[in-house]
Amino acid sequence: MHKRILYAGPLAAALLAAGCQTTKSVTTAKQPVIETLGTHEVPAGEFAYVYRKNNGTAPEFGTRPSVQEYLDLYTNFKLKVLEAEQRGLDTTQAFKRELEGYKQQLAQPYLTEKSVTDQLVREAYDRMSKEVNASHILIRMAPDAAPADTLAAYNKIMALRQRVTGGEDFNKVAAETSEDPSARDNGGKLGYFTAMQMVYPFESAAYRTKVGEVSQPVRTRFGYHIIKVNDVRQAQGEIKVAHLMIRATPGMPKADSVTAKKKIDELSSRLQRKEPWDKLVAQFSEDAGSAANGGELPPFGTGRMIPSFEEAAFRLQNPGDLSAPVQTPYGWHIIKLIEKQPVPKFEDMEASLKSKVSKDSRSELNRAAFLKRIRTENQFTENKAGKDFVFAKADTSLVNGRFKYTAPAAPAKASKTVGDNSPLFTIKGKPYLVKDFLSYAQQNQRAKKGAEPRFAMQQLYDQYVDQSLTDFEKANLETKYEDYRMLVKEYRDGILLFQLMDEKVWSKAIEDSVGLQKFFAENQSKYQWEPRVQGTVISAATPDLLKQAQTQLKAGRYEVKRVVPGP
Repeated sequence: MHKRILYAGPLAAALLAAGCQTTKSVTTAKQPVIETLGTHEVPAGEFAYVYRKNNGTAPEFGTRPSVQEYLDLYTNFKLKVLEAEQRGLDTTQAFKRELEGYKQQLAQPYLTEKSVTDQLVREAYDRMSKEVNASHILIRMAPDAAPADTLAAYNKIMALRQRVTGGEDFNKVAAETSEDPSARDNGGKLGYFTAMQMVYPFESAAYRTKVGEVSQPVRTRFGYHIIKVNDVRQAQGEIKVAHLMIRATPGMPKADSVTAKKKIDELSSRLQRKEPWDKLVAQFSEDAGSAANGGELPPFGTGRMIPSFEEAAFRLQNPGDLSAPVQTPYGWHIIKLIEKQPVPKFEDMEASLKSKVSKDSRSELNRAAFLKRIRTENQFTENKAGKDFVFAKADTSLVNGRFKYTAPAAPAKASKTVGDNSPLFTIKGKPYLVKDFLSYAQQNQRAKKGAEPRFAMQQLYDQYVDQSLTDFEKANLETKYEDYRMLVKEYRDGILLFQLMDEKVWSKAIEDSVGLQKFFAENQSKYQWEPRVQGTVISAATPDLLKQAQTQLKAGRYEVKRVVPGP
């Protein structure tokens, strides 16, 4: 393949000039060409980007020898990629599937708001320094409840708030009215919890409410809550313990319950007499999952264990301390403290918190901020006439999940009348037609008994807009972000190179043993040692020692005199 290199001035200077500006958007201006491989032109900016990425920290970065050496390597790489393309390796379904999988992964950081994520991660960490003890009352409501149902639930929770702020006992009212099933037994008490343990709106309301006060209604995916904060304390961090357990369930016969209590008391006495913990646990503990490992449990923090177990564990002060027998719904436990671990530093938790935030209900805030930004950047514009036309089709069939739509054939000529082929909205001038949304509505509708038809249509419309904006953004990432475009190209070329090398070298080497033998025979002369000598190098501290060594060298023997210390 013919290679032609074009230089625009000194090579290093041209490259650095081409790559010195890092911009968010990809420029459409014609770039200077650094070389042509056959008919394929390699833009100077492309090479400068790759060179800078792989050599930016090297001491010789930007020098002519460094640039020239890397250009030679890059040229050989590009020639192999072009060979793979000529062989059609970039047209196979396997290649397309693999590249598409990588593109989906690479796109994720560009479909989020980094600044929002960073704020949420820092907020979560700061909240982890405190633990909140709270009670709540819940009035259930579906996440996509109709406005009438939402208002009814809101009025109901506000009436309950007036009762508890007017002097009635919060936990008594919770036991009587809360639609959280556990409230009948615990009076709405949640115990202590910290950040990332409750859904985000609930957590935020709890952390913003003062001790002794009741929050305003807060909506989560479960419904409306009011929250009373009972206490706030410094975070206890995590704790690692081991336990010895004797099973005893609430519904077991009384005789068996008494036997279990006697057994745990006896084991507690034996432990107080310093009998070996591991031996007693292995012999008597009825928690099969931990008994073989000295009763050790994974580290846990506030809100992760049964409250009675957790409270007893955190009261232990020093490693090796043992608790008195503690009862839980599972039975009786003796707990041994192994270690206490304070809340880690932010730097040590940042990566794991980012992962949790992306999966937590907090991610809804990030998603909303992202959609708001790309609405503006991608010039989202609604067509009111098209939207009115769509909403006029909302009827009870949509509420019942039986809405049907058949798209008409395209009109023979443009019509000024609003209809199925009219734009519903545009994204950067690209029209999204009424008929496409109505087909989407038919495919994605869900029955919403009692809902208003226009409300059901509005929810589907909002989903369609969000999906269309996201899909448009994904489809244009390569033209919008240079880093993304170059990374996709790097992965694409890397896959092709791997497939070419596999076909031409690795698989061939495995399958063609005769060819390997022939290649070895024809090329072994290229890999022989050049003429060489074997010698001895003698270093001496003084000329006299060197003369002695030269004399002894002829005899092939070196006399070594050892100095023996005197008495």
